Amino acid sequence: SPRYLAPEILLRGPQYSLLSGASSSKADVWSLGIVLTELVLGELIWSNLTKKSDIKQILGKMLALFMKEKETGENPFCFLLREHGAVGKLEDISPDLRSFIECCLTIKHSKRKNPVELVEHQLFLNCRRTEKVEDSIDIFPAVFRSGELELPVDSSKETTSGDDLLQERPIREIYHLWTLAGGDVFAELKKHDLIKTFPPVCNMPNVILHGGDTLGVAKDRNLLLDDSVVCLSLERVREQLSHVEPTAYYPLLVEKDPCAFESSEMKSLPVVIRERDVEYQFRRIVIFQRLLEGYPYTRDKIIKEARVDIPPLLRDKIWAALLNVTGNVPVNYDNIDKESFTPTDRQ
Repeated sequence: SPRYLAPEILLRGPQYSLLSGASSSKADVWSLGIVLTELVLGELIWSNLTKKSDIKQILGKMLALFMKEKETGENPFCFLLREHGAVGKLEDISPDLRSFIECCLTIKHSKRKNPVELVEHQLFLNCRRTEKVEDSIDIFPAVFRSGELELPVDSSKETTSGDDLLQERPIREIYHLWTLAGGDVFAELKKHDLIKTFPPVCNMPNVILHGGDTLGVAKDRNLLLDDSVVCLSLERVREQLSHVEPTAYYPLLVEKDPCAFESSEMKSLPVVIRERDVEYQFRRIVIFQRLLEGYPYTRDKIIKEARVDIPPLLRDKIWAALLNVTGNVPVNYDNIDKESFTPTDRQ
């Protein structure tokens, strides 16, 4: 409706500026002032002008509103109240609300306040927070937020054998071993009712438009944020590694052959089976992790161990050491032209 348009919008007409656009935030401030005026009146301004043929009269009243302010300096808020016979309602509203509406209904665009300045108005003094609000969710969380997670302690399973060496391993490695031991994240989430499945027929849309848009499908709540914490049990991993000696967590690479523990029976098995064995993968990961920490001085030993097999968890780092990859790899990859067509393109 033109009754909500700001003066600069009406004066601009159908013209459109590529620099300033068709509107601005200050034009919305004027519209806010008109809406607040209607709330004070308890009715729409010029409510009797509702037909399309009345647009000319509405524009005439808007022009009279602008000219009245220019001639007498009367604020449009008081002019609208007087025109609707509701000047007495000025006594029913607070001075702060009146000042706020008058700030919104400023004819001159350059003198009208923007939304940021309006927030600092005296009307919102009691709404301001004196204490800084801290976000409960970090925008840039740490790589491993589980590092500071306090796990529940089961007194019935506490042991007096000393420190838990498995807890000293990287969480990425522990999770890999947990999956090899039969762990399934989705099964754990379903067990705690964090993932709910529905029959496919219930997910069918009511309407499919020509453009591919669908209507009538409820939004999947699994896509929404859920900060619930589910603790994964490591009992299966501990059972698989229960007979592993403590020295296996810190293998000696100089005085002792790191592959001495491997029996001929394990070496003769296919690689697929070895990659699924929890204890075997644990030993291989620990050995390669120690060798990678000593790279490039341990490159010869990395080559020797890689001839036996390569654990999938460290495959990328091991191959980078075998191929002698150096430098800032992400930057070098970003600098590669992956858009231009080359004769070697096949896919």
